[in-house]
Amino acid sequence: MALVYPDLSEPPVGWKVAQQGAALRLVPGEFAVDRSPWSIFVSPLVAKTAELPGLEQLIKMTISAEIRVRQLQVLGYQASSVTNDHGLAGVRCEVLLGNETPTEQREYVVFEDPKWVYGIHYVASPGHFSKFVEVFWRAAASVKPYPES
Repeated sequence: MALVYPDLSEPPVGWKVAQQGAALRLVPGEFAVDRSPWSIFVSPLVAKTAELPGLEQLIKMTISAEIRVRQLQVLGYQASSVTNDHGLAGVRCEVLLGNETPTEQREYVVFEDPKWVYGIHYVASPGHFSKFVEVFWRAAASVKPYPES
């Protein structure tokens, strides 16, 4: 079965797209995909089931797996509700990762509808985060609900 990704009604103009694991990684066009200090990751659609954890718990599980592999610590965490331009509701989590000082700032957004879960997140160093955060939010706001089968 092929992976299906959510459509963005406003994908970042001029950004490159590459497959990274199961996700799509978007980076500014002037950078090599593996060298960009900024990245937006779009996750494949996940079917919503009774066993699937809540949205914030999914984000916490993702962060937990990453910090184990990369031996980082969560230095800051803030969550809140969010709704996008297409009526998808969800949760956003802003996270600072590092060891004694922050080395990465992330913004995770996970939306849901009755059938699907949609994930998108932005990664940059804290000093560079603000440069493309608006581009990220336009992309997140533009995640479209998956068409009914």
